[in-house]
Amino acid sequence: MTLNQSGKKRIDNKRRTSLKAIPLAGIAVVGSGSATATSPFPEIVSLPDGFQPEGFTTGHGHEFFVGSLASGAIYKGELRTGEGEILNPSIEDRVAVGLSFDQRSNHLFVAGGNTGKGYEYDAETGETAEIYTLGEDNFVNDLVVTSDAAFFTDSFRPFLYRYR
Repeated sequence: MTLNQSGKKRIDNKRRTSLKAIPLAGIAVVGSGSATATSPFPEIVSLPDGFQPEGFTTGHGHEFFVGSLASGAIYKGELRTGEGEILNPSIEDRVAVGLSFDQRSNHLFVAGGNTGKGYEYDAETGETAEIYTLGEDNFVNDLVVTSDAAFFTDSFRPFLYRYR
């Protein structure tokens, strides 16, 4: 530090430049730390051969569910490890298009595509809790679970079907 002409202290230019560089160096250190950090989640989660995944939703914590367009089977896994297994095996004449999870009941709701049905499964056991018949010649494509109902969409008609 030096004194200026009026006798007040001032920082010289070289030191001022050095002080300005400190925050920038700190940003570089912080930035480089996050760029090299690894994710606790796997980049790819393998599903069974021929599964044809379509709908996807999360459940409690890091659990996830994926439906099979080919067979209606439901795969349940853990996002942190990528491990999982078939929760509900393929059932004749079922497909799984859209999925939605109900936290309160621990039930998984599934849109049944061209079957014209919606399905409700126990997310722990995979047991069928309910089958909803939404109509014929329709395509039950997606759904959402709200606090008091499950709403299914029909891709062939301008309808929302409400159940519960």
